[in-house]
Amino acid sequence: MNLQQGKQEFLTLWGYFFIFFFSFLLFLSFQTAGQTLLCPDSFYHAKMASFLAEGKLIKNFPWLPYTILAKNYSDHHFLYHLILIPFVLLLNPLWGIKIATLFFATLTMIIFYWFLKKFKVRGAFVWTMLLLTSSVFLTRLNLAKLPAAALPVLFFGLYALFKKKYLLLTIISFIYVWLYNTWPILLVAVITYCLASALKKVIDNWPKICLNLKHPAPSFGQHRISNNPETEVLAKVKTAKRFEFRIRNLFRNWKLGFEILKIFFAKENIWLILACLLGVIAGLVINPYFPQNLYFDWVHIVKIGLRNYQNLLPVGIEWYPYNPIHLILNNPFILIPWLISLGWFLVSFKKRSDSLIFGQKTENICLFVLSFLFFIYTIKSRRNVDYFIPLAVLFTAFSFNNLFSNFPWKDYFSELKKINIFPYNLMNAFLVFSLLIIFLFSGFSIFKIVWQAKKQEFAGGANFNHFQGAANFLKKTAESGEIIFHSSWDEFPMLFYHNDKNYYIAGLDPTFFYEENKSLYWLWFNIVIGKQKKHLAETIKNNFKASYVFIQENHKAMKNNFAENKNFEMVYEDKEGSIYKIKNEK
Repeated sequence: MNLQQGKQEFLTLWGYFFIFFFSFLLFLSFQTAGQTLLCPDSFYHAKMASFLAEGKLIKNFPWLPYTILAKNYSDHHFLYHLILIPFVLLLNPLWGIKIATLFFATLTMIIFYWFLKKFKVRGAFVWTMLLLTSSVFLTRLNLAKLPAAALPVLFFGLYALFKKKYLLLTIISFIYVWLYNTWPILLVAVITYCLASALKKVIDNWPKICLNLKHPAPSFGQHRISNNPETEVLAKVKTAKRFEFRIRNLFRNWKLGFEILKIFFAKENIWLILACLLGVIAGLVINPYFPQNLYFDWVHIVKIGLRNYQNLLPVGIEWYPYNPIHLILNNPFILIPWLISLGWFLVSFKKRSDSLIFGQKTENICLFVLSFLFFIYTIKSRRNVDYFIPLAVLFTAFSFNNLFSNFPWKDYFSELKKINIFPYNLMNAFLVFSLLIIFLFSGFSIFKIVWQAKKQEFAGGANFNHFQGAANFLKKTAESGEIIFHSSWDEFPMLFYHNDKNYYIAGLDPTFFYEENKSLYWLWFNIVIGKQKKHLAETIKNNFKASYVFIQENHKAMKNNFAENKNFEMVYEDKEGSIYKIKNEK
């Protein structure tokens, strides 16, 4: 090992240490900001991990009898809940899931840095730290749920894909299916990479392909029949020539398409697709929830993830659109370089064969497509920012690395050294120093603002004891398995965590209820928004088989309707909500 290699390894190790130390402390400040959870789903994850820790594998989900989950339940976070077992056993389950998230989020940063180093990307440390400048990404990464655990798996999957490690890609695909229902992302990445590889080969071999497919086209304007003065005959001949040309052109295009398909279905591409598909199929079939997981995945991936009912149902805020201008303004250190990389990438396609397009690697083309695709999906649903931000940074890092590796730095600095005018050099030094100071000052200022804002944000989540009073009351007074009518689908995780003795109306996502019984959903919805005021007791008793009604404090219209209804009596109230019971029910 020479001195230069030793220096590089030392800097790499220092980079790992600093990223771990800094990220861990930063994320620790978020997780310990209070005994709160920013996302209600975290209560559900803690509960499911607790069941597994007790040796209970939940195959049926009776807690939501009016949703598709009652008959087609699949724990699409099964591996994640398994990983959480040590954390929920050693600590309070809610603290356990927060500490697990702390480690997963820190691991994400380390694996991101590792990924860049594996591909010898210059400035890997800077690109990794750039992730911490995204406020929205920091929020998503530190939610006590899946993103922090899923991103390292995606990075490993991209590594296996780019390095063409087929067995590793199969294993990662299997793990991804068991971990999270965003596993189609890896399959999309594989197909995108294969298309990018085919496109790269087509571009590199374009002159040869065109030469093989060359068919001289007839010149219609020069076809004259001097011996035949009849115009009609001349028109027919021209029509026949045009038809012949079109047939030839169609044949040439067909052969071109065949050549591209042949390149796409090259042996290495077939192996990559098969490796990923094998892992996905194995993960779906060798699954404790097979075969009901297939229908569940259809609803969750297609109807909730892709189609989404955001214009019809009051879904979670993460499913609503993200304003693209706000996205750019809130992530300037990431999005401005990304836009520059996009521009340079697109412009380079218009150059000739000796231009930078032939310096674009397959990985760059793949990351270009993936990052732009997730930019569109983030505009559609803001939760996709989980993947857009790291993919945007990866594409930018790979693009800048490719650009600067081709830049004639030696010639540039040689020309710069020729300028020996003292004032000119002094001005350059002063300008560089000033820009450095501005950058550091701005960076620390933004970090301070982001850090303080994130701490306040995570401190303002749902308290560990949220709805615990109402849940405990219902646990003591309601019969086991009795259905509780409640005012919102996002109340379910907290009620379920504190009281799994009773069943509930809607939860996890309103689409699960809507897909199972649309008419019953709208009946429930009209009651909880206060639209239906009459026949409340009869409707709740006959249609929902419930006698207890939990109303969150912020549902004023609904609460007023029940308070004024003589068929109900309030049996419990605290600052978070109240419970009404149908009178004369035993």
